[in-house]
Order: sequence, then structure tokens, then C-alpha cells
Amino acid sequence: VAMPMSLSSGFAISFGLWRFLPKEYHTQEMIKELRSTKGKRVIESFYMNMGELFSLMGEADSANLYFDSARITLENIIDSGIEDHNIYSELGLTYARLGEFDEAEAAGKKGVELLPVSECHW
Repeated sequence: VAMPMSLSSGFAISFGLWRFLPKEYHTQEMIKELRSTKGKRVIESFYMNMGELFSLMGEADSANLYFDSARITLENIIDSGIEDHNIYSELGLTYARLGEFDEAEAAGKKGVELLPVSECHW
């Protein structure tokens, strides 16, 4: 199944819009498209997107490998001394995808500590 033209750009791939496509679009072709973005975007987001795609395709083992790669990358960023609410938010989502819910909650709380909801308004 060919991907709709409007979603074949790197922009759509970068923002994860592929997640909203019907299941028949979650294919090896989409994996190739996502892999082509590696090195052009933030690596932990690449790992999360690949994990999400494999998860949607029902390939849990492959999904977990990518989610774990995202976890390792994010933990290394934090270990390097960077404390950013976005990093903790992404780490919390990563832990949740891995089924590590206590760690996910702790990461989420740290993210809120760094940027309280009362200060986060658009």
C-alpha cells in the first residue's frame, strides 16, 4: 500500500503523523521511510518512532528493542548533566512503553518539577 502523498514528506515522518494512518500503512515501506530520517533528527525520537511503528505492526520484540534504545539514550543525556523537562517527559513515555510504570511516573514527576504546569501555558 502506497503512503498518501501528503504524508510522504520528512515533515510528516518527523512529527509522527504516520501514527494516525490506518493499519495497512504500517508496513516495511514505512520502516524504510523512518530509517531514512536517522541522523537527520533527534536520535531518541527516531528510536521512539520506530518502536511505535513496530508496536502498531504487532512486532513487540522489535518495538521493545527500539524503546529500550530510546531509554538508554535519554538516560545517557540525563547522566551527562542535562536536566530538561522535555527529556524527562520523553523518558517517562519510554518507560511506560516498556511497562516500567513506577519509573515512568518518577520521570513524569521530575519533568513537572522542572517545568510546573502553572508555568507551562501556551
